[in-house]
Amino acid sequence: MSHVYKTNEDVHHQPQGPQGRVVTETPLVYTKDPPIWGRADCQRGEGNPELQAEFEKAKATCLARGETAAAVAGTVGNSPCMNEQGYVLRMRAEHVAACQTMLRW
Repeated sequence: MSHVYKTNEDVHHQPQGPQGRVVTETPLVYTKDPPIWGRADCQRGEGNPELQAEFEKAKATCLARGETAAAVAGTVGNSPCMNEQGYVLRMRAEHVAACQTMLRW
């Protein structure tokens, strides 16, 4: 004997999970403040070809050591190798604030 299973469209199904709470959408990750590799000494590479070359060399070193491209890019968490090279992975706003505090001392 065969059975045909199908959804009964007359039945109102409630979403799973706690009832009576406001459901919010999951925020998009890194939409406005992406993580960046900033120099631990807070020097800016922007407009400084020498510092930009050092950054590219640090990335190449870490890739050669076997770290994944995503780790070196900072998209899947921190890279111990990049930290050893003098870079810190933070949100841009967090890095700017930390550097402003550091430069005040």
